[in-house]
Amino acid sequence: MSLTVIQNPGNINAAYTRLLTVVSGSIYTAQPQFQYVCDVYDSGSNTLLKRMTQPLNPAGTATFDVARIIQGELSVDYNWKINTPTQFDSSSRKFAVRIGEQFGTSISSSVTVYPDQYNLDLTAFQGVVEPNAGTYNFVDVVDSNVLSNMPSTMSMQSDDFGTISTYSAPTSVSQSFYSASSAGYVKVDEKNYTAPGINTAFFSSFPISSSADYWNYVDVSISSSFGIENYRYEASDETHREKTRFAFVNKLGAWDYYNNYNPVRQAINVSREQYTAPRVDYSSRLSTYDISRRGKKDYHNSTDDLFTVDTDLLDKENANWLEELIESPEVYIQRNGEFIPIVITDTSYTSNQNQARQKQFKYTINFKPSNQPFGTWIPEYVSCPKFQPKPPVVITEPFTNIGFYNFDLNGSVVTDGGATVTERGFAYSSQSANPSITGSTSVKVTAGTGIGDFSSAIVSASEDKVYYARAYASNSMGLVYGDVEQATTNDYVPITVTSLAPTEVGVRVFTMEGTVNDGTSPIVERGFVLSKTDTSPEIGQTDVLQFVTGSTAGSYDYYLSGSTYLTGSTTYNYRAYGSSSTDSVIYGSTINFDTSGSFYVFSRCSDDVLKRSSFQSYTQDIAIGTRVKEAGVYGYESYYITTGVTGSTSIPIIN
Repeated sequence: MSLTVIQNPGNINAAYTRLLTVVSGSIYTAQPQFQYVCDVYDSGSNTLLKRMTQPLNPAGTATFDVARIIQGELSVDYNWKINTPTQFDSSSRKFAVRIGEQFGTSISSSVTVYPDQYNLDLTAFQGVVEPNAGTYNFVDVVDSNVLSNMPSTMSMQSDDFGTISTYSAPTSVSQSFYSASSAGYVKVDEKNYTAPGINTAFFSSFPISSSADYWNYVDVSISSSFGIENYRYEASDETHREKTRFAFVNKLGAWDYYNNYNPVRQAINVSREQYTAPRVDYSSRLSTYDISRRGKKDYHNSTDDLFTVDTDLLDKENANWLEELIESPEVYIQRNGEFIPIVITDTSYTSNQNQARQKQFKYTINFKPSNQPFGTWIPEYVSCPKFQPKPPVVITEPFTNIGFYNFDLNGSVVTDGGATVTERGFAYSSQSANPSITGSTSVKVTAGTGIGDFSSAIVSASEDKVYYARAYASNSMGLVYGDVEQATTNDYVPITVTSLAPTEVGVRVFTMEGTVNDGTSPIVERGFVLSKTDTSPEIGQTDVLQFVTGSTAGSYDYYLSGSTYLTGSTTYNYRAYGSSSTDSVIYGSTINFDTSGSFYVFSRCSDDVLKRSSFQSYTQDIAIGTRVKEAGVYGYESYYITTGVTGSTSIPIIN
């Protein structure tokens, strides 16, 4: 068997629209008593809610509208007093719509049902798609994540219950509560919510409530795939005004709230059931005249309490939104922290169609409590508690500019609590994970007064160590700390210097050798220090010569000859050294050595050869222009011998 669904209501839709499923394509339409079948179930359940059947229409299809079935299965969620984000329960449900067919073998036979040939899921909620919207589908007309047509600025007192509902899972819902103080409006509370539960796809309510005793306004920001939507709820401070708070189900199936600050007028309708007694007493021996004997008498009286309230003058946006209150099937008023069901008794009203023609527009709302009699209406007035200062709110920000021996501490006083912040700063420690300004292992650093960001630069830290810090602030109401932040200073690696044994040691000549390697910071200077008398020579000491050879890491040397400081058969001491931007001078170990006692001379024997001789009667030919060191002859200066030498004059290599 096979059939085709050529139109469906989508997988998310309002219940109060046309939820149409159009079916065609069966190959059994010619069978006797053929009809298409539409079954509606709760999603995940095998309990049938309703079965509908339809024969073929002239176009060869069948159209099912499951809206009335869905509407009957949904009910209102009374979630006014929630403290945490809450998903819709009764006012939004997921249904399974299953399409099949049925037919018999003859026009008088029983029929056989072949269900579940096509299944679709439908999440429905108690919303309305207007008949003139141009579509039956909610997703085609929705342009906001908030299930309300309310204005962006609303009225709400700090002791009112309130919620705001969303269609799809928002990224975040943030609420910032502000209260007036001597320093202006200060933030007294902040709430941040995400979508609740595991089914974060659709329909949730978020409370608008604060732990603060009083606030003047709250800014609500909702981030979602629709962008960022902002609302503000403002509290009236006119304590002489009466307050009536309405809660009503709007056209999108969620709760909206309206505060009216005008007097409520009460009227009482009395229904009397009477009978007429005879004036003459027919049951007594004598029927004498009795003026107290009445004719008409009440045997049952009942009363209905009716109430009327006028709105303030409204702009078009507020006026059109309040039409949803007048038309709503579910309306309550909040009194003394409870919600009392009422019925709007207006059977007609004039809509605000044009603000240019209806500048002074307002509604008169007539209502009566659902449970009668109500009794005497006792007005509730605007509650505006006197602001009480509190300790400030301070935040510890992460460490910055972390080095080997330094870091910056950062903090912010978000609000002064209504009293001037007289001191702020930090407590930090490398020993206590919970530093305080009075702790024996903590360091206190002050950083000014007042609200706003502040920081302190610490330059006396130790390398490679964990530090803990808390910002603090105090006013006349007390001292508070922010959360603990921690950071580890950088691990410092010094440069390394090695002194190596000398090479080419002669009578008055030798080469000092050494190596230096970069540490955390690169080399900025390297060299040697040399002394005849000091066995641990250092720069700047008496009888210590300094030789700078460069500023790069690696092996290096320094060739020394011909100086009057050099003598044969003498003990010398030298050390390699290096320094960096973060290191003072680092020395290698001391190298001790003796210069040679042999003395060589050169004689001119021909135009191109010099003869080396020594007091040890040894000779070696050296070509003119050859560097002596390169010729493998050691123990004398390493310079070029020139043709300026004539005859057989003896030339000492050291003079």
